[in-house]
Amino acid sequence: HSESPHRQRGTNGEAIVRLTKEVQQKMGLKVETALEVTSPLEAEGFGKVMDASPLTSLLLDLSTARANLGVSSNELRRVQTLFQQGQNASARALETATAAQQRDLLSVENTRLRILSTWGKAVLERGEAPDFIASLAALDRVFVRIDVPPGSSLSEGPTNGHLTLAISESPPLPAEFLGRAPAMDSLSQSQGYLFLVRGSSALRPGAAVFGWLQFPGTPHRAVKVSRSAVLRHQGQTFVYVQDGEETFHREPLELASPRADGWLVKTGVEPGQKLVTLGAQQLLSEELKGSGGEE
Repeated sequence: HSESPHRQRGTNGEAIVRLTKEVQQKMGLKVETALEVTSPLEAEGFGKVMDASPLTSLLLDLSTARANLGVSSNELRRVQTLFQQGQNASARALETATAAQQRDLLSVENTRLRILSTWGKAVLERGEAPDFIASLAALDRVFVRIDVPPGSSLSEGPTNGHLTLAISESPPLPAEFLGRAPAMDSLSQSQGYLFLVRGSSALRPGAAVFGWLQFPGTPHRAVKVSRSAVLRHQGQTFVYVQDGEETFHREPLELASPRADGWLVKTGVEPGQKLVTLGAQQLLSEELKGSGGEE
């Protein structure tokens, strides 16, 4: 192919796109410097939004059982007082009141244990508040289980997390860590962690998510790039780096984890490099013109 007036080859054979300052201004091209930031220790996982309807049902059962226990406990105290005072309360009435109170106490404990075994201690402790139950029923808040592969889970639980829908490029959502999932995944043997996330129209039970779990440990240095700088084309992820006042080249990226305003990257970009944040798609078009649309 003949070279495009905007496309050349670098010393290593890479495609160089050359644009005059005038053309850059017409395109509205903008660049931004890649930043070095401090990032906590993270592990990547995969999970899904859980169906909380069985939990809400258990929580309502627990609330009912506690109410019944309150009634039967009051009745037992009343009968005990009458019996001790020798008033109108027989030993049989005392036995009946005691049995009713014990039955309701066992009902409370049984329901608590069912929640504890399937959802964990943190959910049990929080779940008895009426407004919490209502928020789960309305999907204002959802539970998400995120599993990390065997070997990547650390001895301590995560301190925080964020997640994205597996089918979405939207910014990540903050996730509040609740605790370890009571049971490991039987097939993958992965460790699961439970998170609470503010609901949205896309976060529905069964929705697949990617999660990034932050663990205690020494923070490390990482490079952050703006979300608008990242392009995807034919299975590749890359950015355009400005080499000189009028030259740009495409640089492959390996993304690490998303942030609200960008991505942390594993490889491909160094701190201080100037990346195209507006006009990158037009640069790609210029590059592909000169190669006949080929990579």
